[in-house]
Amino acid sequence: MIHYTCDLCGRSLKDRDVIYELNIEVHAIYQPLQIDLVDMLKDHTDEIRGLIEELKDKDPQELQDQIYKTFKFHLCPPCQQKYIKNPFAPIDQAGSGDIEDSAPDRE
Repeated sequence: MIHYTCDLCGRSLKDRDVIYELNIEVHAIYQPLQIDLVDMLKDHTDEIRGLIEELKDKDPQELQDQIYKTFKFHLCPPCQQKYIKNPFAPIDQAGSGDIEDSAPDRE
């Protein structure tokens, strides 16, 4: 049997409880490149070497996370309701796991 805990409030979830699974996917959006004849005729060897040099000491997982990252959480019913009401609400830092009810400021 799998034991679930609400990832927001920390409540232990029982077999009879409704358990919500929250999946978040974050990925980079690429803009199409505008490539013309000059770009195609140019020798890009130095640029490629420079990129390789720049990236050689970087952590591969950190580089991957800049492009694509997923998160999976389990929520109890009260936390699911709070989450869907305002997914960007800050989490109470006092450790209770409560989501503040105020909506984020948008300009």
